[in-house]
Amino acid sequence: MKHINDFPEIMETEEIMDFFSISRAAAYRLMRQKDFPSFKLMGRYTVQKKSLLKWLDRKESSAYQNK
Repeated sequence: MKHINDFPEIMETEEIMDFFSISRAAAYRLMRQKDFPSFKLMGRYTVQKKSLLKWLDRKESSAYQNK
């Protein structure tokens, strides 16, 4: 399993697939969600690593609040 530091600062679909261990279809579904911090750059979905980490922190916080 890769460490977050092993991923590039701007992640594309393949890196998201690898990071979450999900299929290409699942990665595209995730990257199209309104609250997911992805954006299209030259026709490709991309995510800044720092935005991904903030998103994960928010998801974790909201999961604990909903218990």
